[in-house]
Amino acid sequence: MLFRSGDPDAIGGVDYDGQPSIPQQALGFTYETCTKQCGTGFESVRLNSEIIRSLSSWILPWLALVCELPFGSSGYADVFVSG
Repeated sequence: MLFRSGDPDAIGGVDYDGQPSIPQQALGFTYETCTKQCGTGFESVRLNSEIIRSLSSWILPWLALVCELPFGSSGYADVFVSG
């Protein structure tokens, strides 16, 4: 069984303060629930084309806009001339 917030069969859910909570109001889960569901090991994440496409569609335009900002201008006229 996977742990899902709101699932009436989910056990191990906790509230914001880490206190046991009913499944409908759970904001997280305990470490014991985590290791029971996912194990104790780790797995490296492989970047696939979908992740790269998503990152490039958000980061590259933002970077291009930031590069266009007139850093270090001394006044309004310099800002107007630079843009």
